[in-house]
Amino acid sequence: MQVREVAAQPVKTAATETTPINAQRNGASATMTNLLHFAQSLAEAEKPQPLPPGEYTAEIRGAENKVSDRTGNDYISLTMHVSADEYPADYTDGDPDGTILSYNRLSPKATPRNRYALRQFIEAVGMVPGTELDLNDLLGKAVTVRVRVTKYEGDDRSEISAIIFNAG
Repeated sequence: MQVREVAAQPVKTAATETTPINAQRNGASATMTNLLHFAQSLAEAEKPQPLPPGEYTAEIRGAENKVSDRTGNDYISLTMHVSADEYPADYTDGDPDGTILSYNRLSPKATPRNRYALRQFIEAVGMVPGTELDLNDLLGKAVTVRVRVTKYEGDDRSEISAIIFNAG
């Protein structure tokens, strides 16, 4: 008896060839042809206002140790999520899924100032400071942030100006 190996081939049916795969995200739908359809014309899109200045509760969604391209120094990069529930009542331009902001002002470099800032931060998120910090343990933690509006390349944008350590 002779055995012949046959490579598995995908089976195409009329249903799979004509049924587009739709991904509904942020008001856009995409098909396998990468054709995007929007509910409104992009020609009518206006620049939204940034998240207004103020204090907000934010959830840490990302935390990683990075090296600055400019200085070569290590820093801790935090990605924070401000829920749409935190938006002021008169703020209508915010993403209904919330706003993502970055905070890159914590340094793991062992100086007295940096160690104290890390201690304050760790305590602010409800953790106990020690001799090690697993950045993954920060994920999902809530912290109060102060947001300001600054100019970047001529456009207004929201950024975290401070983490509130002594929020009562």
